[in-house]
Amino acid sequence: MTITGPNRKYSTAPDNYSEFVIINNFVFKPKQVEAYYREEAVDGLRTTTVIFPPYKQTVPDPEWRLYNFLLKRKHPMDVEEVLPTEEAP
Repeated sequence: MTITGPNRKYSTAPDNYSEFVIINNFVFKPKQVEAYYREEAVDGLRTTTVIFPPYKQTVPDPEWRLYNFLLKRKHPMDVEEVLPTEEAP
């Protein structure tokens, strides 16, 4: 039995909505994602690794669809926002 989702874009739902999302045959709840990162191997294989509190899952992501979805949903902080800035005397 295959899993199918509604025929609509997830972006119409609020970010705290707890519905499952299906991207690249990977089913998850965006609300539960703790962290994520992408990697590209020498042979061109692209993957996105999604980290949940109890485990992590690596998903083939040839067009960065999963990574871009998470990037838009999670709004990560820019490096300049994280690192303290030193002011010149």
